[in-house]
Amino acid sequence: MYGSVKRSFQERWYHLFPWLEYSIERDCVYCFPCRFFGVNTDRCLSYQGYSDWKHALGKIGTLTTHDSSVKHKEATLTWKQYQSTIAHDTSIANQLERGRLKTIQENREYVKYILEVILLCAQQGIALRGHREVNDSEKSTNIGNFLSLVQLHSRHIDLLRERLETGPKNASLLGHHYQNSMLSVLAESVLEYIISEVKSARYYTIIVDETKDVSKKEQLTLVLRYVLEGVVYERFVSYTYCEELNAAALTSYIYKALDSVHLDIQECVSQCYDGASVMSGAYSGVKARIQQDNPRAIYIHCHAHQLNLALVDSCRSLSHASDFFSLIESLYVFISSSVPHSLFLTKQKELGQKEITLVKLSDTRWSCRHASIKAIKTTLPALLATLEDIADESGSRAIESRGLLHQAHSFPFILSLILFEKIFSVTGNLSNLLQAEQLNYAGAAACIRATKQTLQNLRSEEKWLEIWKETVELGTKLNIAVSPIRCRRRQRLPSHLSNCTVEGPTGVTNTISEYRTLAYYATIDTLLDEMNKRFNELNLTLLQSLQALVPTSDNFLDLASLHPFLSHYSIDKDGLASELSVATTLLKETSPLSTLHHVYSHLYQVKECFPHLLQVLQIAMTIGVTSASAERSFSSLKRLKTHLRSTMSQERLNNVSLLHIERDLSNKLWHNLDDIVLKFADAHKNSRVTLK
Repeated sequence: MYGSVKRSFQERWYHLFPWLEYSIERDCVYCFPCRFFGVNTDRCLSYQGYSDWKHALGKIGTLTTHDSSVKHKEATLTWKQYQSTIAHDTSIANQLERGRLKTIQENREYVKYILEVILLCAQQGIALRGHREVNDSEKSTNIGNFLSLVQLHSRHIDLLRERLETGPKNASLLGHHYQNSMLSVLAESVLEYIISEVKSARYYTIIVDETKDVSKKEQLTLVLRYVLEGVVYERFVSYTYCEELNAAALTSYIYKALDSVHLDIQECVSQCYDGASVMSGAYSGVKARIQQDNPRAIYIHCHAHQLNLALVDSCRSLSHASDFFSLIESLYVFISSSVPHSLFLTKQKELGQKEITLVKLSDTRWSCRHASIKAIKTTLPALLATLEDIADESGSRAIESRGLLHQAHSFPFILSLILFEKIFSVTGNLSNLLQAEQLNYAGAAACIRATKQTLQNLRSEEKWLEIWKETVELGTKLNIAVSPIRCRRRQRLPSHLSNCTVEGPTGVTNTISEYRTLAYYATIDTLLDEMNKRFNELNLTLLQSLQALVPTSDNFLDLASLHPFLSHYSIDKDGLASELSVATTLLKETSPLSTLHHVYSHLYQVKECFPHLLQVLQIAMTIGVTSASAERSFSSLKRLKTHLRSTMSQERLNNVSLLHIERDLSNKLWHNLDDIVLKFADAHKNSRVTLK
C-alpha cells in the first residue's frame, strides 16, 4: 500500500523496459528474452513472475538491475539475432522452404496457363490435337490448336516461355494424357455443379434421345430438367455409346448414367422421349421399364416431335400437298446444282433482291418446311426467270427445266405456296414455343389449344378470300392466269351399267369454290385432325388437372380438380387444402397473373407459408414438354465429333461436350482456376510437377 492506494503495474514501464511482458491473470511481469532465449537467468523474471511493485524501480530496483545484468543482455542479444534471422530468412531450412513454395507457386501458374488454353478450346468446340504433336515447328507443320495457342501465350508470358525452352521435357504437362486429365477435372467441376443443383431441387425429369455420330456409333444423350428457385433448367449430362438398341439395354444405359452421378430414380417425375416404339412401348419399352421401378415417372411424348409428325402425315395424306412438296424438293435439287445456282443468284441481283438460297426439305427438321416455302415465295420471280433461261437451251438440263417451269408457273402452285406459307407460319410459331426451355406442360397445352383455335379461325370464307386475293395478285405480277384445280380423270362406266344411274363426283364449275373445298378447307381439316390425334394425351385426367394451376383457368387452385395430380405424386392433401385458401386470397390482391411460373415466383417470396403448394407447382414445372434440348446436344455432337476427330474417346467426348454445351457454367471456371489446379494436383500426386 502507498497511503490508501494499492500499488500496481504501470503501463509506462513498457517504454522503460521494452523486454517486459505483463500477465493480467497472474498480475506479475516477465522478461521475454530471458524466458525464451536466456540460459541460467533470473528465475523470478523468467519463470515465476515478479510482482513486488514497491521494489521494482529505482537504482537498486529489481527491474532496473535485471536490465543491466549480463545474463539478460546475452538473452537480449540472442533474441535480436533471432529476429534478424527471421526478417532476412537466412537459415538454410527457411531458404529451402521458401524455394519450395516459390516453385509450387510457379508450377500452379504454369498449370493455370495450360488450363486456360484447354478450357478455351473446349468451350469454342476447337480441336486440341494436331497431326503430329511435337512442340517444334521444324518437325511438324501442324502441331494442333492446343500447342499453337500455348506457343502464342509463351511469347508474352515469361514463365511459360522459360518452361517450354529450358524446362524438363518429361514435366511439360502438354501430352494428350495430361490434356485428358485436365479436361476431366474441368468437366467434373461443371457436372458437380449441375448435380448439386438437381439434388437441391430434388425432383427432375429425364430427357433422352439417340443418334448416330460420324463414326457410326449410336450415342444416347441424357438431359436433366429441374426447377430451382422458380427457374427451369435443362442441363446436358452425358453421351453414352450404345452397343445395343433394345429397350432393356437402353434402360440400363440410362440407369448407369444416373448412378454415375448418384441420382435416385424415385425422384424422377417424368420421362420425355420421341415416339419410337423402343422408347414408348406400353409393355416393354423404356418408359414401361422405368415405370416398373418408379410408377410416378409419367411418360411425355415430345410435343415438338408430335407437331412435326402431324405436319408430315397431313401433307402426305393430301394429294395436292404431296405434289406441292415434291415439286419444292425437285426445285431445290435442280437449283442447287452449280450452273442453275449461279444463274439463280445472278437473276436475284438483276431484280434487286437479296441473295437467298433455297432450303432443303426434311421430315426430321422441324422448321424446314416453313423456311423452304418462304425462300421460294421470296425468290419466285428470280426462280421462274432462271428456269425460263435454262429451258431455252438444249440438253437434259433444259428438258428438266421445262418440266419444272410448267409446274411452277401455274396457278395451283402459287396458291399452294401462299396457303402453306400462311398455315406453317402459325405452326412454326408453335414449334418455336415448344422448344423453349422455360415452357411447362400447362403452358404447352395452352399454346397447342391456341394454335388449333387459330387454324380453326382460318377456316372461314373471309380468310379464304384474303388468300385468294393475294394469289390472284401474285399471279397477275407473274403472268399466271387463274386455272381450274387439277381433278382426277372421271372413270368411264362399264358397258353393263350404261343404262343405270350411278352417283359420283361431278365437275365443279366454280373455280373459287373448288379451290376452297378441295385445297384450303381440306388442308386445314386434315391438319387439325392430325393434331387432335397426336395430342390426345392432353385429355388425360392427370395432365388435365394441371390446368387448375394456371391462373387464367376457371378452376384455378381448386382442390378437387387437383386431386388426380396429388394422388399420383403422393402429396399431402390436408396440408395443401389450408394453403390453397390462403394462396387464393393472397393472389387476388396482386396484379393479374397469367402463367404457372408467375404464381410460383410470387409464392416463393413467402415459401415458408406454402410448402405443399410450392411442391405441387415445382413438380408441375419439372414435368417435361419436349426433347428439344437433347436434339440440340446432337447439333453440338456434330460440331465436336467431326470426320477429323472421329476417333475421339468416349470420356474425352463427354468432357468436351459438357464444357461446350453448358457454357454458362464453364464460364464460371475462369474465376476458379486456382481450385481446378488443386483438383488436378490431387489427381496427379505422383506428377513430376510439384503443386502442393
